Amino acid sequence: MIRALLGSRSLAFSVARSMFSPQARTVGEIMRGPGAAPAFGLSFLRVSSTRNISFDFTRGSKDRKKGKNRNDDEDEDEDDDDSSRRGKNKGKNSREEADEDAGVADDDFGIGKAEEAMNKTIQNLIEQFGQLRSSKANVGMFDALDVLIDGQKHKFPSVAQVSIFDARSLLVVVPDPDIRGPVEEAIKRVEGISPVPFQANSIKIPIPRVSQEYRESLQKTAEKTAESAKEGIRRARKDCLDKIKKNKNLSKDVVFRLEKQVQDLTDKKNEEITQKTKQKVKEILTQ
Repeated sequence: MIRALLGSRSLAFSVARSMFSPQARTVGEIMRGPGAAPAFGLSFLRVSSTRNISFDFTRGSKDRKKGKNRNDDEDEDEDDDDSSRRGKNKGKNSREEADEDAGVADDDFGIGKAEEAMNKTIQNLIEQFGQLRSSKANVGMFDALDVLIDGQKHKFPSVAQVSIFDARSLLVVVPDPDIRGPVEEAIKRVEGISPVPFQANSIKIPIPRVSQEYRESLQKTAEKTAESAKEGIRRARKDCLDKIKKNKNLSKDVVFRLEKQVQDLTDKKNEEITQKTKQKVKEILTQ
């Protein structure tokens, strides 16, 4: 067996002689002489004075274990470095996103202006609906009227107060009797309305019944007015989106978020117009 392992007669003989040595030696020591460092790969074979040959895997196992531990430590260090880099990159991205969001917060890119324009459009719609009279007394009927006083236009609510006198008539109170004439002239411009003097500073407004044909005509007018209002909403939306798209400093994510915000606002205002139109049409057809 020894000869098969060592492949030399003389070497095998030396090994055999070492069996009688009082000290245990390795094959590497036999080959290279006493005190020499054992050769790697031969240290596993140990010859003892008891003439027993044993295989010593201790050193090779320890070396392999050390190498494995070194590799594991290096892998852990690399993992730590990767985690550290990912953490830094994540922190950097978070700071960049925070800075970008702060920039967006400082400038709404015309969204506030667009909302203001949309609100104004809806307010104009409400005033126009107020002029579409039905058989029911409506205190907002004259809100959109302009009263001409000394060559200057004044909104009706700023010079007169309207209240319901009964189910089919209104009462208009004019605090300043000197402007009662201009107020009556403004009221007469509303189709089908004939003001009646009631007291020194007030005017009674009878609300006549309307025919079914007239109701259907008012319905079409209301729907057409609502469509014009929605066109105004779309114009405000387009102006705002154009301003956002022209800003080249915004990332795609920010642009997407702003566009969604504008669209949500547009949908909300269009729905408001739809609901007010349904309410007005119902009033026209049933009252």
